[in-house]
Amino acid sequence: MNLFFRLADEHDSQPFADWIGQSTQIPVEDVKASLKENNPTSVTLVIEDGQGKPILFAPTYCIAMLGFLGFNPDSGALERARALEVLRGTLQAFWKQFGVLEVAVLTKEDYPVAQWAAKHGFETETRQLMRMRSSTVEGAS
Repeated sequence: MNLFFRLADEHDSQPFADWIGQSTQIPVEDVKASLKENNPTSVTLVIEDGQGKPILFAPTYCIAMLGFLGFNPDSGALERARALEVLRGTLQAFWKQFGVLEVAVLTKEDYPVAQWAAKHGFETETRQLMRMRSSTVEGAS
């Protein structure tokens, strides 16, 4: 059986809403996050069979990942805290230009950065992160 990809369109809205309503495994928070008003980069991909029957739909949107924090070892705790505040606002303003409204960072709960993040609007994700890296584009540098 050959399967094909397309972007969702308006006629998909009701059937997909029905599928969501029937599922016990799709968290409401994930549905809300996939809405354009909550993540402007959101696009729904549809996989369908050769007869046009949708088999799977998958909302996808961009999240900015903060790679790491590189503090000057000579900076003090107050300077670092101030820098983190400026960074937080800068990240939000920078990525918002591209419709990206969520910033994520990987850390460990006992790190000072994690403790700071928890106090400044970051939320701990209780689910397991699964990552996939696409192969690099040939000819790109």
